[in-house]
Amino acid sequence: MTTPLAALVEGLKKAADFDPRVEVPPEAVLWCDPNREFSSLLPALRRELPNLLTFGAYDPALRQGPAVWLRAALGRAVPAVTWEGEAPATVAARLLRGENAWGRVWDRFARSGRGMYEPAAAVLAPIDPPDLLSANAAIYATANARQETSLRAALAKLKDADEATARDQVARLAKEHAERCEGPWAARGQARLAEAVRHLARLATTPPLPGDDAQALAEAFATSGWEADHAALAALESVAPRQEADAIATLPEDRDAVVAALRALYAPRLEREALALQALLPAGPPLPPKPAESDAVLFIDGLRLDLARCLAALLRQQGAVVNFTWRWAGFPSVTATCKPLASPAAAHLRGAETAEGFEPLAADGKRAIHPVLMRELAALGWRTEATLMPTEKCWIEAGHFDSDGHEQQSRLADGVGAALSAVAAEALRLVRSGRRLRITTDHGWLLLPGGLPVASLPAGLTETRWRRCAVMKEGAATTATRLPWSWNKAVSIAIAPGAHVFVSGAEYAHGGISPQEIIVPELLVMPLAPARHPVIVDVAWSGLRVRLRAESADGLVADLKLGADGEGRSIADKAREVDADGRTSLLVPDDTLEGKSAMLELRDAGGQVVATRAVVVGG
Repeated sequence: MTTPLAALVEGLKKAADFDPRVEVPPEAVLWCDPNREFSSLLPALRRELPNLLTFGAYDPALRQGPAVWLRAALGRAVPAVTWEGEAPATVAARLLRGENAWGRVWDRFARSGRGMYEPAAAVLAPIDPPDLLSANAAIYATANARQETSLRAALAKLKDADEATARDQVARLAKEHAERCEGPWAARGQARLAEAVRHLARLATTPPLPGDDAQALAEAFATSGWEADHAALAALESVAPRQEADAIATLPEDRDAVVAALRALYAPRLEREALALQALLPAGPPLPPKPAESDAVLFIDGLRLDLARCLAALLRQQGAVVNFTWRWAGFPSVTATCKPLASPAAAHLRGAETAEGFEPLAADGKRAIHPVLMRELAALGWRTEATLMPTEKCWIEAGHFDSDGHEQQSRLADGVGAALSAVAAEALRLVRSGRRLRITTDHGWLLLPGGLPVASLPAGLTETRWRRCAVMKEGAATTATRLPWSWNKAVSIAIAPGAHVFVSGAEYAHGGISPQEIIVPELLVMPLAPARHPVIVDVAWSGLRVRLRAESADGLVADLKLGADGEGRSIADKAREVDADGRTSLLVPDDTLEGKSAMLELRDAGGQVVATRAVVVGG
């Protein structure tokens, strides 16, 4: 026998019936009960209808809330509200199509990165688009994967292409795949070739360097030419293996395809620019000027100019004032010659009669290898170990780009970002101790995956042979160009032509003459006040007004954002500045928001959120 409750439940379910030939499924059945005649049945109805939502005072346990909460729950924008009987695949398909309120849910997912909403990503990833016309690869992971496969094949075909053809093809491919560089699948590491080809396009469009004057060439390289080298590294880093445990594996074929296109674009450029600079410096690079006065020197071995530009950007993001200039490195562009030139002890060193080892000599005739150079610096009053006493001058060494390049060759590109972050942290430590910091280096380097071209130089003609330079035996017959050693102009050293090397198999090399090797950065970083670490330490509600107290927050701006994660709109009547005592208050003018989750946030002058605290409106 059918009970009245069962009949009511059945009637409510039938209200959702529709004709699929002419109607779309309803999002919800709205049951109006203005006189609350059925309110006593709600507990029983909730047991029979687990998806029932009711209008009223906010109570998530009863699936009940005000109108704005009901709209969000129906739009699947309230994570705590689940829907029994709705198959995940069905929900996912509607989400991907952006139907009705699902569009807002997709926008939230699309803004997320790896590590957020991963269960949802796992359900969405295998779903195919309903037809080819709607196969948006920025939305459908399967379409994105097919386009990655297509792009891999297109890049691989550029292996033997000439530079002009490669440039045109890369520009076309970058435009075609640009949309895939944004959105949830790129954020989860599934559009790496799309990201790589974007960097390759930047390499292809970096303007060429002028070839009629060495100074003009160097100025152009320091201003914009470095971007080609940075783009080449970024393209390789896009397809580097990821260290995170949940990272998507990089296919070897991905890197092979990127290397094929990169060589077609980059190898001719390296050769052309190196030959041009060698022709403009027949007597070698000029000696560098006296460096700027500083309280501390941070020496970074192999800090190429493009990496220095990235380092300067990292420091400026932390509020540092950075003066960026360039200078010529010494010749040959190796550490033994160029590090002493960059040091405060340079004026106290002299050249040897021979270029054995390429080091200069100290006053006592000892070669200025590392311990001797540190001794000379100490004698001049420079501390050579880390110290935070601002009254003491110090020489600090950080970074290992050069040693990584020799050991890892072109795989150096894989870890450049992390290495720069570590160097930036050391620089900030020094300037926050009140020091005026000079950041310097010895030389740059050439990097070409697959190997730099080889120039023949028989070992029997040389006393010593490095990758990009060599000391010839007396009377040796060779056509190799020779340039004077920076420490003794009477000693000549042979250089490899263009971007060539004397030793086969080298992807990473330095020692010769090229913009990348001998146009090196000089950074002067002004003292920086210690970093503030604001903390919201006390929150008190009085009705819909919240009073807060924070430490290290003078001058910051307080605001209140809707949602447990603070991704919603501001719900305060206006954002307010924190006073000198770290206090301020915010008013929520909308009383329907009482009981809702929100996030208090403090922002700096640049709009960056620097402190947060989760709250419930009204306490």
